[in-house]
Amino acid sequence: MAPPRMDFRTAVFFLLTTSCIASAFACFVGSFGIPGLRRVTSPAYRASLASAGIAFAYRLLYSSKLEKRDFASARKLVATQTSTNGFHYLLYIACFWMAPRPVPTVLAPLALCAGLQWITIAHKHFAHTRFYGTLKLAALHARAQEGMMQAMMTCATMEISMAMVLVMELFTPARSVARFVAYANYLRMRYACDDDTVFRIKYTYMNSGFYHREFWKKIGEGAGPIVDRLGPVKGVVDAVKRWFTAGLKNKSGAKTA
Repeated sequence: MAPPRMDFRTAVFFLLTTSCIASAFACFVGSFGIPGLRRVTSPAYRASLASAGIAFAYRLLYSSKLEKRDFASARKLVATQTSTNGFHYLLYIACFWMAPRPVPTVLAPLALCAGLQWITIAHKHFAHTRFYGTLKLAALHARAQEGMMQAMMTCATMEISMAMVLVMELFTPARSVARFVAYANYLRMRYACDDDTVFRIKYTYMNSGFYHREFWKKIGEGAGPIVDRLGPVKGVVDAVKRWFTAGLKNKSGAKTA
């Protein structure tokens, strides 16, 4: 049986995810300071961010369809698209594109998602080829499917952990309050995100917001007892928590209204 023919959209995603993964790998290798390879760190970092960004923007573009040519339909489309993983990751990319120096760990969630998309396409269109068997990609595809929940949890963990990098950066000459505020709003959006598709892959379990809430829950369980003993600080933390979780509450209220 002949494999299905790769359409244009699939080809675009295959090329862009390949570029994202290869560039991220080159960036990580270059970041170790190996002579002759150090110079590739910055261009590879930008290339990986750009490849993922173009893929997310492309999906947003071709999936943007107005029901009617009126303001209400346009408003609904904007609300729908700005709550997707694709739009959120474009914000993520923008936050770290502005960074004064490459931060290789930023690429981990993007490369992980790109890897899941890449192996899915490879399994569908190249399973009959010799290189697929030689590289044992069938086993990799099976592990990717089984471990998707863990992979999405890893992405959420990495995204939230990057906030600490920006907090520490506030105490250096490279600080950017604007980038920190933008990233705080990004994480707030992720907390309430109900999208279960990244690139063109549908999650096998739950959605992005679920994994972010699970990690924040773990942080709360560990830090809660300490915060409770800090008196006035607890009031500040509670106020921030109310602001941070308001997006999820607003969504829940809209669904039940």
